Amino acid sequence: MDCLFAFVGSLAGKAVEYSVEPTARQLSYLFKPRSKFQNLRRKVQDLKDARERVQQSVEAANRKGEVIFENVQSWLEAVNEKISEDAAAQLQKDEEKAMKRCFAGFRADFKSSYQLSKKADKEAEAIAQLLIQKENFDGVSHLPAIEAIDTIRLVEEYEAFESRRGAFDEVMSALEDDRVSIIGMYGMGGVGKTTLVKEVAGKANQDSFLVKWYWLQ
Repeated sequence: MDCLFAFVGSLAGKAVEYSVEPTARQLSYLFKPRSKFQNLRRKVQDLKDARERVQQSVEAANRKGEVIFENVQSWLEAVNEKISEDAAAQLQKDEEKAMKRCFAGFRADFKSSYQLSKKADKEAEAIAQLLIQKENFDGVSHLPAIEAIDTIRLVEEYEAFESRRGAFDEVMSALEDDRVSIIGMYGMGGVGKTTLVKEVAGKANQDSFLVKWYWLQ
């Protein structure tokens, strides 16, 4: 009888809420808690599968030295919380309490059954939102920005080469002249002679010139 009174009392106590939310859904919290928890468990498994696919993409991006988008990192953190061992233990505890019955097949605590069933439904909706977010990812990573120091170095190298452009062009013209068999290069130490020779050698190799370099001390 206590269970029956609890049932009637729970219905009366929820009358105001029923007038606001759809009655069918409200009643499902009372009479179909099993389906709510089954749906939640399916959503949790879908989320685990989605996380595995995203994590694989993230690991592949890390191996290539790419930077992971912040929204992807935040998503993984939120997912890890949803599928943690603590979350799984709480889900098991809530389901057992919601499904507990007293004699004659009535729910032992309609109020708890209602609240836990509704909690499971909201949790399933939250997971569904995470799954939607995953589908909206525009990739998981991007190429790293060029470091400022690298940019400065490239500019300096370019400017240094431009300062040798005249000498470089003269040497290349001499290489194309069949009348020239020996090219000499001289100057004070540290002005870039060795670098210039390497640049000419690289260009000569590309253009299939047969060049031999002799260093005079």
